[in-house]
Amino acid sequence: TLFIQDSTNTTAELALTNTTFNRTLEFNSSINASNLSQGNYTLEANITDSAGNLRSNSIDIKVDQSPPNLTILKPENQTTLTGDTNIEVIATDRETSVNSVDFTLKGLVSRRNGTLNKTLNTRPLADGNYTLDITALDKAANTNSTQLTVRLDNAPSIASTTIPRDGNIS
Repeated sequence: TLFIQDSTNTTAELALTNTTFNRTLEFNSSINASNLSQGNYTLEANITDSAGNLRSNSIDIKVDQSPPNLTILKPENQTTLTGDTNIEVIATDRETSVNSVDFTLKGLVSRRNGTLNKTLNTRPLADGNYTLDITALDKAANTNSTQLTVRLDNAPSIASTTIPRDGNIS
């Protein structure tokens, strides 16, 4: 949100523009960037003091309303995980950079910047079905999330052999 206020005889003009948007802000007014379309804007300020001196300045602003792209490399959805399992995720953003990639599995949380490549020890968790939540966050606070259903299986296999009493195997 942008604010402009005047406490003296100073006059000020604050304008926000791009190719499809042009708005001059009044004193004590504001504009919320979440209401703007995605794109590049110029914020220009022209200030004139009571002696008639003019000072101008402008800055370029990028409005990003798009969530980051999220690509899950490992594990696949509906897969069984055992022991040490790799979690590999790539997050990209065409407008701003990615701030973080998080995953959560039964209270285990990991956070990385941009790319997540984490070895997860599944042994402390009970065998069963779990939801793996993965979320990417970009610098403009846009998010993209996905969930995978995975099964943990760390119980040892039990094999049994029965030998006949007479020792004959047919």
